[in-house]
Amino acid sequence: MNVADIRKSFRCFAGQDRYCKFVRTINQECQRKGRLFFWQEQLWREFVSKTDGAINCEAIMAAFRICDVHDDELTDAISNREELSEIRDTLEYDQALESLFPFATDKNWACSQCRSERQRWVSENSDLCRILRKPISYEAWVNQHLAQFLDQNVAAKMRRQLEPQIKERTSEIAAQMQPGDELWEWDGGGWHRFAGRGGIAIVRNGQIVKKWCESRS
Repeated sequence: MNVADIRKSFRCFAGQDRYCKFVRTINQECQRKGRLFFWQEQLWREFVSKTDGAINCEAIMAAFRICDVHDDELTDAISNREELSEIRDTLEYDQALESLFPFATDKNWACSQCRSERQRWVSENSDLCRILRKPISYEAWVNQHLAQFLDQNVAAKMRRQLEPQIKERTSEIAAQMQPGDELWEWDGGGWHRFAGRGGIAIVRNGQIVKKWCESRS
């Protein structure tokens, strides 16, 4: 059988779910380890016992170097670098990455349809994805942040305690801002995985030129 026939035959044998898991694992974990997992070897032996698909591990990984979502051949991500927009790290994005475009940002392999699908998804979910949230002063950012986690009295007390640090940071920001610059709240996401980060940023001509990480999880 040629490669296309092997893929088709194995898909029919394994079923869609097992086939997709087999292929995804090959192009992610297996490529890093340089070998198949035991469950894959076992599944392949079952397949071989019913067909003439007896090929070695290296040939199997080469034969299934495809996107399990789009069936496209994967290309070397390093030699096919593409500038990808930075977006917020959210649970919704993680779910879309897993199911819709798994090889859009992979370090080793790239799928052109995955990258196109990612661009479409980001465009359709722009408010969710954008890191810059809203224009804000540093003092207002502090008040907003305290109010999220503390009751009114405790927040007011802590606000008074932080007054020297607030003045110092406000002066630091002012010293680096140029005419026309804006101060924005930024949120890099990651809160769902306890790797959240956010804060304030100087924005010039729509681009972040300096940011301070003031909040982490």
